[in-house]
Amino acid sequence: MSSPSPNLPRGVQALLFDSAERRRRVEESVVRALAEAGFRETVLPVLDFSAPYDGVTAEGDERLYRFVDRGGELLALRADFTPMAARVVAPRLAGLPMPVALFYRGDVVRDEPSGVGKPREFAQVGAELYGDGSFEADLGMLRTLLGAAAEVPSERLVLTLGWAGLLPALLSAVAPGLVNRKKSTLDAALADARARRVGRLSERLRAAGATPRAAEEVSGALLSGFDPASALFDLPVLAEAARALTSAGRAAGTARPGLEVVFDLAAAPAAPYYTGLTFALDASGGTGRLAAGGRYDRL
Repeated sequence: MSSPSPNLPRGVQALLFDSAERRRRVEESVVRALAEAGFRETVLPVLDFSAPYDGVTAEGDERLYRFVDRGGELLALRADFTPMAARVVAPRLAGLPMPVALFYRGDVVRDEPSGVGKPREFAQVGAELYGDGSFEADLGMLRTLLGAAAEVPSERLVLTLGWAGLLPALLSAVAPGLVNRKKSTLDAALADARARRVGRLSERLRAAGATPRAAEEVSGALLSGFDPASALFDLPVLAEAARALTSAGRAAGTARPGLEVVFDLAAAPAAPYYTGLTFALDASGGTGRLAAGGRYDRL
C-alpha cells in the first residue's frame, strides 16, 4: 500500500506494510553488496547550511528547500548526497587511510516541477570512493554498481556510459567555427545535442565547418549511441577518453554478460562537478532510473 495520500504534501507518500518491506528488502540487498565490496556506512544529516551548495548540487539550486532557522541561519534540506558526503569527509581525510570507501542511505527532497505522480522525496543508496584517481578505480565502481543490481536480470539492464566534457570537445573538433573570438555558438550546439534536435544540430555543425559526413554521424549518434572506435575520436584531445569508454564498456559486458551498453555523450549527469567517466543504469519495464554517477575531481 503506497498510493498518494490527500493528507500529505504533493510528491511524498507513506509506505505501509508490503511496500515498506519491499523497499527495505531492495535496500538491504544493495547495502550488502556495497559492504562486501569494502564500503563502510556513513550516516549523513538531513539538514545543512545552504551556502556551500550554491552552484554545486546535481539538481540545481532552485530545487533546494531552504529556510531560516531561529538563529537566523539559512539552512537547506538534503537534496543531493554527494556534495554533503564530500563536505563531511574532506576535513577528516588527512587522518584516514586511503582510499576512503563509504556508502550512505536515506531520502533526499527536491522541489520538482508540478505534475501528477511527480515525486519530491526520493530514497537513495549511494557510494563514494575518495583518494584513488586511477581509471581502474572507475572500473571498480562500475563493477560494484552492476553487482549491486544483481537481482535484476542482465537482459533487462541498459548501461549508459558517457564522459564529462567529451561532447563539447567533440563538437569543437568537428566544427571549429563553433568557437571563435567574436562569438561562440558552442553552447547553442550543446543545447541542441542534449535536446536531441538532430536536424538543427546537423545544420549548425555544417555551418561551422563540419563535413557533411561528420555532421551526419554526430547527429545520428545522438539517437542511436556513439561508437568510441569511430574515426571521429582519432584526435589526441578525444582519443584517450574514447579508449577509456571502450574499456569501460568491455568491463561492464564481462561483469554482466547480456547487458546492453550504450555510449551517449549527451546524457552525462547535470551536476557541474563530474570530470571523467559517467554512467547510468536503467531496467526495461522500470518506472525510474536505477542508478547514476561518475568520477568527479572538482567538487
